[in-house]
Amino acid sequence: MLDAFTTAIVTAVSAVAVTQDPETVYFAGRLCPLVEEVLPEVRGRLDRILPVAPEVKTVTQVVGLSTARGAVIACLAPARERLRDAVIEARGRRAAQPAPAF
Repeated sequence: MLDAFTTAIVTAVSAVAVTQDPETVYFAGRLCPLVEEVLPEVRGRLDRILPVAPEVKTVTQVVGLSTARGAVIACLAPARERLRDAVIEARGRRAAQPAPAF
């Protein structure tokens, strides 16, 4: 039974990875404890079958807000990365400017 559940999780994450190419896949709900139990095997299988496997995480479900919370968590990573890149680029431009001659 546990192997069938693991295979189902691997299949679901593989389908999402191939169609959506996410960096992370989040699981929420009552089955999270079971997902956490099989997570090492899921990660191993994904690494073997996908060129770039997404990270798989479980999150606690907030009743009525799990979808919204998952969306926010998923959006924060790219937003942080863009902000970091913008700061690095701005610092590079500032360093390349000559000092004012007073």
